Amino acid sequence: RWFKNGQEIYHGEKYNFLNDDQGVIRLIIQRISKDDDGYYVCMFANLYVCEFVCLRVCIISPQINIDQLPKVIEVRSGKGIRLDIPYVGTPLPTAIWLKNGIPLINGGPLRIQQTKERCTLLVDESVRGDSGTYELRLTNNSGEVSAEVSIKVICKLIFFF
Repeated sequence: RWFKNGQEIYHGEKYNFLNDDQGVIRLIIQRISKDDDGYYVCMFANLYVCEFVCLRVCIISPQINIDQLPKVIEVRSGKGIRLDIPYVGTPLPTAIWLKNGIPLINGGPLRIQQTKERCTLLVDESVRGDSGTYELRLTNNSGEVSAEVSIKVICKLIFFF
């Protein structure tokens, strides 16, 4: 039997209970959301023993420490751009990068990387067209957060006399 915050929960659309051949018991929560945050208890009982296993499920809305982000980054044309933004969120948020409101696609001179702790946008050799407002948007079942950084690519001026 399974309980959430002291109330019994039942196998169905929301919760699945699985037992495998090695005696591992799993609770699978479908379409997890902030409402699923809480304490879960599995109770085993037979004629001889009664045991409990407790676990805590924490759902954390995505969060970005905006205080650590510069508002504007200036880079010389031809130099690389690296936007490295640390975050927290459970379950792992989906990351979308936008430039001037348009979603960016990973590939070519632009690379997007995501780990459990940070999202990174990389441009190997910047050009004037890379200037703009970049936004990282993180979303999970618990919420959404975004952060913006303006990039200014400074081009070399050539004078002819």
